[in-house]
Amino acid sequence: IQYNKRAQLSLGEAIEAIRSLKVENTRLENRIKQLESRGKKKGKKTDKKKVSEKDEAEMTEEEKITRLGKQYLIFHELFPNPSAFGKAMPEEQSDDPLRFTTAKSSLRGQTAELYDFLPEEFHAHLQSSSLFQQKITNSASEFKRAHWHQLRSKTAQHIFDFLEPPSGIFATSRGDERANLPAFKEFRKFPGDPDDAIFRPLCFPNQEKNFKVIFRCDWLAKLLRSMFFGAMSIIGDNTKAPNSNGVLWNTDSVNAGVMALGLVSGLFMTGPDKSFAVIGPQSKINFQKAYNGYKSFIIEASRDGKSSQKRMLETIRWLNDRVFADGRSSNPDAARRSDTEDFSGALAAMSLSD
Repeated sequence: IQYNKRAQLSLGEAIEAIRSLKVENTRLENRIKQLESRGKKKGKKTDKKKVSEKDEAEMTEEEKITRLGKQYLIFHELFPNPSAFGKAMPEEQSDDPLRFTTAKSSLRGQTAELYDFLPEEFHAHLQSSSLFQQKITNSASEFKRAHWHQLRSKTAQHIFDFLEPPSGIFATSRGDERANLPAFKEFRKFPGDPDDAIFRPLCFPNQEKNFKVIFRCDWLAKLLRSMFFGAMSIIGDNTKAPNSNGVLWNTDSVNAGVMALGLVSGLFMTGPDKSFAVIGPQSKINFQKAYNGYKSFIIEASRDGKSSQKRMLETIRWLNDRVFADGRSSNPDAARRSDTEDFSGALAAMSLSD
């Protein structure tokens, strides 16, 4: 009898090990697809039927750097730190779950992510050129301003229509009204939660806390779709603009950085702040902490080998189906760490059996 118990236990452990390996293999396959879809490889050919942007070989170095700056902000870092540039490649991995635990490890992680993201032809510039750093961060800042402008002037009214926002409420000057609008307040914070909470109502469908479906929000999908494909991709006939970044780059998947950018955008747009900064001038929300928190949670959940990993990958597929509606591939990659106790509880909630 004891032998049978040991045999059953060994069989169960073997099955679990095989399952974990399959999940990890799927994650790595998705990582490869994501890197390929972003056109990171030097000399990568694009599908001319889908993409009207210049061929890589026809682009000037200036044009390439401008594009890389936009992509860096969208996919990788909402708060580029100039100090992350001008350094040799660190030993740390950009997807190390412990990356966000200290200021120093966060900086090294950002440097590692730059090396992972940038084509090798720019690694020498990354290590030694202050002008390259300025061009990347300037391009990122310009896109960020354009992103907020499109939300305020064109898309936020449609993205958040389920909150029944008054006409013009997203204008910069109407911050006080946004701060006190009951629907917006309920969207931003659960009663009794601390002001710096990471897991806010906006993270969940219908603003009801359920970690099994965290981030499967229609508003988030609409925001990301309009960011990639322009305002008309969520208004009227939902047509993707032919000159939009999503079309030009042949983008077909979100990742942890994209999702974190979308979540912070929702928090910012429904709040009182008149300008975007690390700390909201009016709200006092630490947007960098929120961004890092979302990003690290998504990365950790995407690779923990438990049922929460399966759920997070399903969530990413769910978003992809809506963001890239008429033609996308499958998954993404993903995540990091911060707010350990909150995250462990959230991951446990995601892993609970149905």
